[in-house]
Amino acid sequence: MLTVPGRGPGDDTADWGPVIAAVDDPEAPQEVTRGAAALARSLEAPLHVVHVVPPLPAPARWRSDADAVWQTRCDDARRALTAALRDLADAPDNLHLASGAVPDALAAEASRYTRTMPILVLGRARPGYGHAPGSVASRVIARATAPVLVYLERP
Repeated sequence: MLTVPGRGPGDDTADWGPVIAAVDDPEAPQEVTRGAAALARSLEAPLHVVHVVPPLPAPARWRSDADAVWQTRCDDARRALTAALRDLADAPDNLHLASGAVPDALAAEASRYTRTMPILVLGRARPGYGHAPGSVASRVIARATAPVLVYLERP
């Protein structure tokens, strides 16, 4: 499924790209990155990979402990993503860990590019991974100013 916002590439954009693969599970990024890499190749655009690590809600007195746990999660996610992406035929041009609410962080990631038209590629949420199927995608689509492709790999 591809959604396109009201604005499209025109005089204010130079080209398509980057293709941004939004990785839900840093230990299993292959599904979404394979689809995003194929799209990036066909558009001759750079491939970027982003993973969002949401902050942990905590009262002020436990904020430093929550921040330490969040940092550990970021470090673990970066290590897992780096190891998993090493086996891909198409290495990403950029790996980025973002923070915040997942839909907001993904929409913000795509909005960073003003001279090109990025394409944000989302995969299917795995059951039991913390999100109802389609819940993140629908919120990203509502916030994004870039095309959003929900990539569903065939079994």
